[in-house]
Amino acid sequence: MNRRMLMLAGSSALVGMCVRGQDAAAALSPDAARFLQELGYGSDLGRLTNAYPVPAGGSPKCDPLTDSDVAAFFNGPPSVAWPTLEKNAPDYTHLPDLSCSNAFSLSAAALRDICSANNLSLREEERYTVVGIRGCVLASKADTALYATAHAVECVAPDHLSFKCLIGVWDRKEDTLALFSGSTVPGAIYMRVYARTWCFEECSRTSRFGASCRKRCNMMLTGLYNYKVGIHRQDTPDAQFGALTETGQQCIMRTIGKLSYDSTLSSSTLFESDSVGNNIHAAQSDSSIGKSSAGCQVIKGHYSKKSGASGAWQQFRIALGLPDPPPITMQAYQNVPKFQYLLVTGREAACAAAKGDAYVAKRSLVRPGSTGPEVENLQKLLSKASVAKKALAFRQGVFDGATFNAVMDFQNRKGISPQSAVVDLQAFKNV
Repeated sequence: MNRRMLMLAGSSALVGMCVRGQDAAAALSPDAARFLQELGYGSDLGRLTNAYPVPAGGSPKCDPLTDSDVAAFFNGPPSVAWPTLEKNAPDYTHLPDLSCSNAFSLSAAALRDICSANNLSLREEERYTVVGIRGCVLASKADTALYATAHAVECVAPDHLSFKCLIGVWDRKEDTLALFSGSTVPGAIYMRVYARTWCFEECSRTSRFGASCRKRCNMMLTGLYNYKVGIHRQDTPDAQFGALTETGQQCIMRTIGKLSYDSTLSSSTLFESDSVGNNIHAAQSDSSIGKSSAGCQVIKGHYSKKSGASGAWQQFRIALGLPDPPPITMQAYQNVPKFQYLLVTGREAACAAAKGDAYVAKRSLVRPGSTGPEVENLQKLLSKASVAKKALAFRQGVFDGATFNAVMDFQNRKGISPQSAVVDLQAFKNV
């Protein structure tokens, strides 16, 4: 029977999936109706129509979903989960052990050790570095912790529902940290949609609806990235002025029809490097990240053009030295401050805090954003292994998107699991 793309006509974001048989809109269950309303598509479900057929033959990624997949979507949203084993989550495999205490004191010293061990160079001319700590909360359970030399924090498992990460500012002049409750993982709602629409990832690129016919979702991998002050969702009614917008490529992970970022599921995982719009902005919520992010880094609090920033988001911007309220004229965003964003896991921060110099000693780690001779050595190894067919694609000595793609391709061909964007060069040489 013909496969069709079921869409919500007239919406700025369209839901697509492979459907067999009669128009599934006529058989929407109450759970399905609530789910679509939860996604923000309104209550006028009568507008669900068959808007565009899949091209004949489709593409390999458009293999039809099973009838049970279709039933699962329309009979209620599936649940999401962080990997049961922490070591299977992205960017944990390089850690010497995972036995570091959940409770620890986070200071600038631990962040310096992480940068040193991973060949991450911070620009000297910039006073502030933005920091993301995935799977970590303030021990006080507060939303904000203003500048101090150290903060009591705890490792926790993200759940894609609540704020279980920290995003903060490292004042490198004063060597102090300010931390704010946020999330560095995508929200459950976007994960649910993408799990059911990924099969149109390729076909939709040539459809008359373009990128708008799917809800893309990704998780940013740890590393060092570049941002500038800008406008999130510019030219839309919900634009956020004074957010931090990505510049350059980011290294990300996508799941294929699955609801867990488990890096052992190689057949259900895509690793990519691209400019994907993972900005840093207000979550527009104080309770849940479900609708806040499809990959962006979000901080508790709100923003409106009329009222400006509020909550932890407002305190974050102030800590970063940005004007409050944010300017709302386009001219104000011509010559803007730029920042580096250091993203790590709470477990790695705990290990660095506990082990100090021992964490750095004899470490030869590189990851997205690393620079220097160690990266150059990795690129030579990749070229020798015939992973990089075009050696000139690498920026010499820079762990860029091309290097990341080659690393992930190498791990995939060698059957390495779990896969990770963090490379231990000593171990890599022995593979």
